Amino acid sequence: MFCGLYFKKIMSYTLIPQLIVIASVVVLVVIVLRRLPATKKIQPVGKEEKEKGDQPRKRIFKLRSEKFDKARNLSRKRVQAAAESLGSIFMWAKSRFKRDRKKKREDVVKENVVGAKREIKKKRDVDVFKTLKVEPMFTEKDRTKIRNLVWEARKAVKKREYTRAEKFYVKIISIDPRNLDVYKGLGEVYTKQGNFSDAAKAYKHVVRQGSADEKILLALGEVLIKKKAFSEAMDFLKRVIKLNEKSAPGYALLGQTYRGMRLDKEALKMFETSVGLDSKNVSYLMFLVEAAEKRGLDVIAKMNLNKILELEPENEKAKEKLDRLLAK
Repeated sequence: MFCGLYFKKIMSYTLIPQLIVIASVVVLVVIVLRRLPATKKIQPVGKEEKEKGDQPRKRIFKLRSEKFDKARNLSRKRVQAAAESLGSIFMWAKSRFKRDRKKKREDVVKENVVGAKREIKKKRDVDVFKTLKVEPMFTEKDRTKIRNLVWEARKAVKKREYTRAEKFYVKIISIDPRNLDVYKGLGEVYTKQGNFSDAAKAYKHVVRQGSADEKILLALGEVLIKKKAFSEAMDFLKRVIKLNEKSAPGYALLGQTYRGMRLDKEALKMFETSVGLDSKNVSYLMFLVEAAEKRGLDVIAKMNLNKILELEPENEKAKEKLDRLLAK
């Protein structure tokens, strides 16, 4: 009895995988049969053909092959579309990888070039505006030397020897880098030379150190106007107006700034204010005349031209403008 139970147990364990396989095959066959296209029954053979052939009647089934063709074409199109999409994705990834590699190489080259240029500029140029970090350590002898150099620089400016004056000022800065009066003188020298960029640097250095007065701000504003940096000039000139609301040159320079920015209406107001504060300044009057002409205000232009001729009867420019306006 024990042997019989053991045999049954073994048989049950060995038959289980086979039963699973058979069940799977049956399920697959059923699925395939269900998915097969419908069949069409062919009508039985007619009497005439039956008599001729004298054959027994048979049932013949014909598969509808059209649906097979459609399914095959559809699956082929899907496979082709999938292959094309995969190919386009591959090409995009490839081009992106190449572009990234190229960009990395260009960035590396650009960084190296910029770094090399920076190093060359450091070696070639000595920026006198960055020497302030050095603590001044000079003796009485150095002070005497500084006084002599300042005297020589001022004499050179009076003689209009601006290159020579610049050399003296640079020597002073090498001894005393905190001497802001030297930077002011250097800004004046650069302005006379027409080197407005370095002049602006010198004046800005003084402003950053907190010792800028109205005169320095006006000089900086004028230099920036000549550089055509009108927005920056406006910021400094507005500081002048805050310091002194009756600064006629501040309003005149602010008017020039607005004129450079093509804001003619605001420029006219600024020139009118400057003339109101200093009515005998011919330059301010001429600015007002030009602004009025641009706005088509000939009456204001004529009135101020007459004022100029009262102050300077031999002013040819004012005479020509007045004759032209009267001839209209």
